[in-house]
Amino acid sequence: MVGNWAAIRRSFLQYNQPEKWLAMVKSGEATAYLLELQEKTMETYLKRLEEREKKEVWGADQSGLKGFHLRQRIAQETKEEMIENLSL
Repeated sequence: MVGNWAAIRRSFLQYNQPEKWLAMVKSGEATAYLLELQEKTMETYLKRLEEREKKEVWGADQSGLKGFHLRQRIAQETKEEMIENLSL
């Protein structure tokens, strides 16, 4: 079972670099690659998210829905950046 980040990368490889993906599957490297990618990408995502929240939320109006929407926007933008990186 793989996480969301690994599933995104796997789909990218399957459709954009099928020869590379097939070689990884045949050699038995695919699962280990995806597990490591999932772990590292999640760590990077959480680190970037924390850094951006510290930078953008500090001093901003964090009350009620404003704070909620600010954090949601930051999380969505960070997620989009991570997905773009997985599609390279």
